[in-house]
Amino acid sequence: MRALALCLSVALCVCAWSATASGQGVAPSNNRAIVASLTAKGVPADVAAFFAASKVTGTCPDDTTCVYVHTLPNGASRTITLKVFPTRAYTPTTAELASARPPKAPVYGFKYAANFQADPARVDLTYYVAKEGLPRVPARRAQAPYAPRIVLASAQAQAAPGGAGIAWTEVGKKAADAGIGGVLDIAKAKGINIGPLGTIYTLASSLSDVSTAMDLGKQNEKWLKELDALEKCAASPTNQVARSDPNYSSKTVEMVRRARSELKEVNSVRFLNIMTEKFADITPVTAVLAVGLKDGFVWSEQTLGDYSENTIMHEARKGVVECGPPADASGNLKYEAECTSGNEHTVTKLVGSVTWVWQAGIRYLPMGDYTYSSTRTIGGKCTETSSAAGSLAGSGYLFVFDGAAQKERGYGYEAVLNQIHARVTTQSGCRPGFTLPVDIDWLPMMRGFPGTGGQMSGVAQGNGCLAGQPAKLTWDFNLPPKK
Repeated sequence: MRALALCLSVALCVCAWSATASGQGVAPSNNRAIVASLTAKGVPADVAAFFAASKVTGTCPDDTTCVYVHTLPNGASRTITLKVFPTRAYTPTTAELASARPPKAPVYGFKYAANFQADPARVDLTYYVAKEGLPRVPARRAQAPYAPRIVLASAQAQAAPGGAGIAWTEVGKKAADAGIGGVLDIAKAKGINIGPLGTIYTLASSLSDVSTAMDLGKQNEKWLKELDALEKCAASPTNQVARSDPNYSSKTVEMVRRARSELKEVNSVRFLNIMTEKFADITPVTAVLAVGLKDGFVWSEQTLGDYSENTIMHEARKGVVECGPPADASGNLKYEAECTSGNEHTVTKLVGSVTWVWQAGIRYLPMGDYTYSSTRTIGGKCTETSSAAGSLAGSGYLFVFDGAAQKERGYGYEAVLNQIHARVTTQSGCRPGFTLPVDIDWLPMMRGFPGTGGQMSGVAQGNGCLAGQPAKLTWDFNLPPKK
């Protein structure tokens, strides 16, 4: 047995656990629980199985440092060094205090630097975590069967009262592409040409593009579409100020491309964190290391997510002179679903009148109104009716593509209304009526090619309440030619 220690400002952790002679804890591979947890997030099963066959080891050479090594089945690896500075002080700005409201952790003073072209690749994150954001761990916690216990001593004397500085450093080593044939097949099937993988970060960036069903994949896909639109606007400016500068297009297109490259790199780190995090709370041995590693994942994800939106995307938007606005699109949509289950029969409808308003040379955002209704009959004896009505403002987006982007994606536009915040009132013959807030987020994606004169219409099947009982969304918008 060997004692490992990690001081996290509020506590000094002395970890006693089963270990090798080198003081390393090793995670078992092919963990079914990890596969299940990742597929539940929207990760394809083969990708989840590939990461579940990883190995995670850890050592803590002193009271404020732990080193974790994540090795993939093809030999690519990254070494994470998490170092805590319990006496470091930091005074957050007013803007930082305002942005760190719950559920965000109070993390301030974030700095990011990376070099993904070097071998090995390197990522450096530094930030400050206020005291209320540091982990609170009970004085003694069982860790059976591999780690008998974690003993914690009060560290008020060792830690500054305000919080602690954190340094998170990653070093990624290259490896062969061997052993990932199934993963590559998934990428090819989705039309993703990932080329030679090389580093663990190149692999992660490619696989995050495959895993578009996960929250990170959806967020990243939205950003990439926005960058596509910004690049298109920069390449063919319509604003006279931009057109008068002969160097504007070339410089701005290059700036947008750099932003896209950096976004993919940052996204690869976030993807690896998600794929590795489960080793910290599911695998018995590495549960010991979760005292530092799991909190580090939370802080890293929050800071990198904010950096992507507030730095990378903000700078890209600011650098592109807005193109002349096209005319707004307008029209209507109707969602209908009918479901029979046992002695219950439910009919649901949503009707919307939508105006898609052009925003900042990037995309259309919805305006307009909707009405929602649902009638549920139970055994022919009881009927419940639910209804809501309200605004569609801020509830989704519409992207319109052309040229190479249409060919690459296989469709010319994409629209979704997935953030409709409704207050649904239900009247029932069986129980008292009530009103509840409901998020209407189950409308399917609207995709297709604009027709003659900019007509966008189509039908999409949604998820009904039972197999064989699909829902249906129809839409009909008109997008006039650009002014």
